[in-house]
Amino acid sequence: MDYFQSVPVPSIGSLTISDGEIHVWRVALEARSSVERHLRQLLSTDEQARLVRFRSSNDKRRFAVRRGTLRMVLSAYMGVPGAELCFTHGKNGKPKIEQPPDRVVLYFNTSSSDNLALIAVSGQLPLGIDVEFMRPIDEIHDIAARFFSRHERDSLVDLPRELHLRGFYRIWTSKEAIVKADGTGLSMPLDSFVVRSDPRHPPQLLHTAQITGAPKDFILYGLDPGKEFSGALAASRSGLVIRGWSINLNQMA
Repeated sequence: MDYFQSVPVPSIGSLTISDGEIHVWRVALEARSSVERHLRQLLSTDEQARLVRFRSSNDKRRFAVRRGTLRMVLSAYMGVPGAELCFTHGKNGKPKIEQPPDRVVLYFNTSSSDNLALIAVSGQLPLGIDVEFMRPIDEIHDIAARFFSRHERDSLVDLPRELHLRGFYRIWTSKEAIVKADGTGLSMPLDSFVVRSDPRHPPQLLHTAQITGAPKDFILYGLDPGKEFSGALAASRSGLVIRGWSINLNQMA
């Protein structure tokens, strides 16, 4: 997916999602003070406590905007006011929504980097998403040696030099998306599976080791969050329709 259509902020209960679809919401975290204040009012007591612990005012703002927007988006699917949504965490810390038994299960995952956040929503499948701001890294191959498989390290070196940074982030976001979709967290060895490094081609899970903690087979979907960002989406099925929108929070009244 190489674009995100710009749309107004969705209202409560205004959205539906079909089987075989994943919706991805792109959110710029730079918002007017009035918008930030409104979004802060949606946060739970626990989220308000987390907000206080941030030392940087910039980090406070981004957290409030990211979590508040997540609540607005999910409320548009659930038909429940954003402030009333209750989140829990799975065994390895993956967040989920407490949902009444008479409602369709809604899966979601989020990621943020610098001033950008992505929210992925599915009505059918667990999923994982990751976005990273592609800041320059001097020790790029040292980091790759610590976390990547031998095949990934070798294929990264084989790329044209001008693609090393993009290739590194292609591997990183692909791995993060798979780990988050699997839900096993840090217990999954990052070198237990191999993903494609070449950013000129769509992301792909190439190989999974037959060892304890290795991921199941996942399908990777490419994202283009922005010029200086890398992104990837992982789910357990192929052939899914990925639809993307970009929310302009500053259009809020």
